Amino acid sequence: MIIENTVNTVALIYADLEQGPLGLRSRQADPLGGIPVLRRTLNRLAQVARPLQTIVCCPESQLGAVEQLTQGIPSQTVGLKHSVPISPAVRYRKWAISSWRGGMREATFFDEQSFTGEMIQCLQQEQAQVILAVPAEAVFIDPVLVDGLIDTYLEAMDEMRFTFAHTAPGLSCCVYRRDLLEDMLGAGISVGHILQYNPDAPRGDYINQGCTYRTPSLLNHCRFRFLADNQRSWEVLQRFCDGLEHADQATAEEVVRGVERILGDGLFFPEELEIEITNEPSLRYQDYPHRRPPRSNGPISTNLFEQMLAGADSHDDVRLTLGGIGEPLAHPDLPELLSIARHRGIYAINIETDGLKLHDEMADALLKSSVDVLSVYLDAN
Repeated sequence: MIIENTVNTVALIYADLEQGPLGLRSRQADPLGGIPVLRRTLNRLAQVARPLQTIVCCPESQLGAVEQLTQGIPSQTVGLKHSVPISPAVRYRKWAISSWRGGMREATFFDEQSFTGEMIQCLQQEQAQVILAVPAEAVFIDPVLVDGLIDTYLEAMDEMRFTFAHTAPGLSCCVYRRDLLEDMLGAGISVGHILQYNPDAPRGDYINQGCTYRTPSLLNHCRFRFLADNQRSWEVLQRFCDGLEHADQATAEEVVRGVERILGDGLFFPEELEIEITNEPSLRYQDYPHRRPPRSNGPISTNLFEQMLAGADSHDDVRLTLGGIGEPLAHPDLPELLSIARHRGIYAINIETDGLKLHDEMADALLKSSVDVLSVYLDAN
């Protein structure tokens, strides 16, 4: 059904040529398939059939460079006086950056985007009523999906103040009514706080409600980050561009199938590693039926640990879990191992423990370390 769009619709992009949304090096000015990332994203938005104004916000110090990148593409560039912080949700999602929702607190891909008072003021000045929050690295955002999101929003706008599609990150975006962005900024929350389950006010999942734009299962179930904001995604998307003459015209389905073929080659360093650093028994596996007998080779050496992480710095999204059947907190050089992991470029670290060695000294050491997640197993018996 075609619905007349009588509201002022704006695509809002935040561009930072130094730091990306995950806290990694920005690739927005780097050429992907011969075209800078930010420019590719804008070219895709230019294919949207619905009337759409595009606003690119950036640090004021980068205004000239961003205007040069966007030259010739219908858009408005706005320099921000104050920096835009990395969203707190990024830390919650380190083990789920390839999914639209996942990680602690049921955080979503949409929560990775930060909004500031300057951005809201810009939207107010433009009298924007509907806002599409588009990542600068969404080089394959699908214009057909964007049109579908806008149509779905117009159908549900009297009941819902936002619309989204639960596709893999980077293929679509979230649509907000401006007053919702204003309210979220005032309350210090993101859309994930609205989407997450609240036991005090039970309700069905929003993906089954009118605010959700229905998309093919192929786009929903693909586990990949279609954003050129990390080395792994960059390499895969670069190979996709190299293998398709008109990659800038590819549909979401074509992009997903092409990426899945590339991933099937298995030529990339693993996204996740798990290393057992001690053989001291942990209560986590006390009654595990396949628990092997204790070994006598002692804790892993720092040299061997460093060798096992060789090559991890070839990608900037590698997540490490210190777990296994042994108790990680029993390792005498645990702080040094954590330091080695960060030095090797590990993106996120998780420690699985029974918690018995979380005494004052160990707890202080972990708080001062670079550990992202501490998973304490509790005996349900």
